[in-house]
Amino acid sequence: MAPIKNVALAGAGGAIAPSILGALLSSNFKITVLARSGSNTKLPPNTSTRTVEYTLSSLTPALEGIDAVVSTLGPTGGQQQRVLLDAAIAAGVKRFIPSSFGCDLENPKAKTLPVFKDKVEFEGLLEERAKEGKIEYTVLYNSAFLDWGLEVNFIANVKGEGKVELYDGGESKFSATTLGGVGRAVVGILSNEAETRNRRLRVHEAVVSQNQLHSIAKKVGGKSGEVEVIKTEDLEKFGYEQLQKGNLGMETWVAFIKRALFGEGYGGAFPKTDNEILGVGKLGDGELEEIVAKVVKG
Repeated sequence: MAPIKNVALAGAGGAIAPSILGALLSSNFKITVLARSGSNTKLPPNTSTRTVEYTLSSLTPALEGIDAVVSTLGPTGGQQQRVLLDAAIAAGVKRFIPSSFGCDLENPKAKTLPVFKDKVEFEGLLEERAKEGKIEYTVLYNSAFLDWGLEVNFIANVKGEGKVELYDGGESKFSATTLGGVGRAVVGILSNEAETRNRRLRVHEAVVSQNQLHSIAKKVGGKSGEVEVIKTEDLEKFGYEQLQKGNLGMETWVAFIKRALFGEGYGGAFPKTDNEILGVGKLGDGELEEIVAKVVKG
């Protein structure tokens, strides 16, 4: 079977997409971005694009000659990703990497949280289509996004601006991967077809806690904000209460994600990874400190 050569990226406007696109463009693969009509997403110069609508009739011809599809469609793109999969199968695409980056959805507790419902169902659909011999897949879990998570105060408020929230006391260990690390892992998947075929893989560059990140921040000149300790059990309860009220806003979904990331038994810290296959290394103490310092100092 011929190796993967032509790769299409769907969802180039998201937060994670630029790093994945950058890694792909730096590889030996031929990259095509599937761009929606009227999209204002800025792409690197000379990036090959195909204009599409998320319909079977539009996507299928756009995927002709493509060997692998990488999806970075956002959380509201569940139905679009299903159409993308149908079109990939119709066009004869070999490999599909879904937009499942983040928490480990093989964890029995995490996979039951409502925020992951669409992802869990889609991964099940992918597995079914692979068993039918219609397509291959690789799912990549990276747990927390390290640099992005610090920049937007999602995993730790190392800038110390406003309230500093510590989940379950801030001692919970969790896996974390930079956006660049995720991009390199995607290239690793496509470069190692046999080893990554029809598998769920895990990658991380560090295992950290919030308290550890705040300690590093203090070392590099970060401020100390007002601390509020929050139980992730209460976050999950809050999330379900909001759903009962019909509140489907970001605050509801974030509560569930933080329960999965920081809650004990939810798989936030990977006991083992596939870093070696994917060609992604671990961060040294100095490298981790540089990432935190960059955020602290702006």
